[in-house]
Amino acid sequence: MRQADKTGEDRIEKTVLRIQRVFLALAILGVISTLSSIFGQSSLREISEDFVFLIVLWVIYFGLRRRRSWIVPLVLITSAFSCIRVLIVIFQPADDIMMLLSKILGVLFFFFFAYQINFFCKPQVRLFFGAKGHVLF
Repeated sequence: MRQADKTGEDRIEKTVLRIQRVFLALAILGVISTLSSIFGQSSLREISEDFVFLIVLWVIYFGLRRRRSWIVPLVLITSAFSCIRVLIVIFQPADDIMMLLSKILGVLFFFFFAYQINFFCKPQVRLFFGAKGHVLF
């Protein structure tokens, strides 16, 4: 029984490490995107949206790295909003080939965020982070 708990915890640890790496990559890409928005001809609203999302990505990365209990609700809320945001992009008509490629990438992001919702709702994962409370899903 003890060995089964250890292997389950190891799998959770490896999955969290993979998710953490994806968030690091997203945060680095977010820095690049925000800088291109600042130096491009983007509106203040677009720049502020990019900046807020960038801050959230870095907070999630460091929260996952430090294994904080507050990270579970933050990841769930961010993943739900990101799924909605990606679906809006996916269902808009494509004007050119770059939009079509972004939709394919959007599908991959949708699956990533949907997997996170499923993963962080599991009781074993919530126990791993020490999160308390109930999940509505």
